[in-house]
Amino acid sequence: MKSVCTVLSVSEGRAELLRHRPDACDTCRGCNACGKEVVLWAADPIGVSVGDRVEVSDRESSVLFMCAVLFFLPVFLGIGALLLCSVWLSPATSAVAGVLVFALAFVGATLFLRKKKGDPVQIERVLAQGEKE
Repeated sequence: MKSVCTVLSVSEGRAELLRHRPDACDTCRGCNACGKEVVLWAADPIGVSVGDRVEVSDRESSVLFMCAVLFFLPVFLGIGALLLCSVWLSPATSAVAGVLVFALAFVGATLFLRKKKGDPVQIERVLAQGEKE
């Protein structure tokens, strides 16, 4: 997915960006992101300057990896805990154990993704140069 951003700051091969909402958001209104802008960090392989308007793309492999870690891992661990506990414990206790393992796995996956090195977003090209002071 590609989108347009404005460079807020630059630091050691990375850039802090302000991502503008896409044009499709004018009609959808299906999420809480309508009218909001997001600040994010992106890899900067081309050397941008503060104020530049740039086109960025999400790395599909990173997005798929994050989805797998954040959603599938907790679900599979929660179901596994539920099934494993159902052999020795009562159904209610097994359900509680499954929910607890799911919650812990979700929190763990969230913390892991926050600490993960690398940016899932990369700057592709500069659309407009920023104002020079």
